[in-house]
Amino acid sequence: MTRPSTPFGVQVNPSTPSFFRPQEYPKIVPLASAILTVLLSLSPAYCPPSAACTTPAQRHAHLAVVSRAIARASQRATCTGIPDPCHRIWPGTPRELAAVLVAIGFWESRFSRRVQAGKCPWSGCTRWNRRAHSDWQIESSPAVSRPLWRAIVGLGQSHVDLAAWTSARLLGLARGRCGHHAHWMARTVSCYATGSSAHWPGADRRARMAWWVGWRLARMRALRRATGASSGSGFSSDSAQTADSITPTSWQGAAG
Repeated sequence: MTRPSTPFGVQVNPSTPSFFRPQEYPKIVPLASAILTVLLSLSPAYCPPSAACTTPAQRHAHLAVVSRAIARASQRATCTGIPDPCHRIWPGTPRELAAVLVAIGFWESRFSRRVQAGKCPWSGCTRWNRRAHSDWQIESSPAVSRPLWRAIVGLGQSHVDLAAWTSARLLGLARGRCGHHAHWMARTVSCYATGSSAHWPGADRRARMAWWVGWRLARMRALRRATGASSGSGFSSDSAQTADSITPTSWQGAAG
């Protein structure tokens, strides 16, 4: 079987536990733990009362996999602790990228376990986008080959790792294309959603949530520092200052 390729020539076998080498990610545990705390605080995917829903235990297990995938993708995209050769595709910090990945995944799928498995969001539903895969609802495109698009479906760590990395790569492309602006977050999210436009109406809400997630991650980082725990790589100080001006629920009321 031909293995799909990730950027930079890394070969992926979806049946393996993960295509990331754990020894390359010494700082992943604090970041993944913080991301998991944020994910568990968010509202779960909608499920009608009459449908078979994901149990709390299944949701927790899936979000743990997602949090590790986001931490790994964020660290690799910023070449944080990664030995050469490593090509940086995100100019900010790992926590900054992790915050954007959390915001996009939440609005695209609420990190539904069923969506990541390639199924309808709930049993018996009839309308959903079969062209988009994974929690980040990635579609096949010139930047995402069909083999790669098929490989990001699944609940295993390797599938979710690959989905998070693909989303991070697309975000890097979007920031390079549209993010050279004071309002780079909203413009990057817009370009990610549309492929070219920096003025998508739904971008503001997602961008504000990303700032809020960054605010949460920065606060947890500060708490670990205060208690003497290792915090790993952090959300940038400029981003943290911007996030401080956003209340924990203000992103919910943004237009988009």
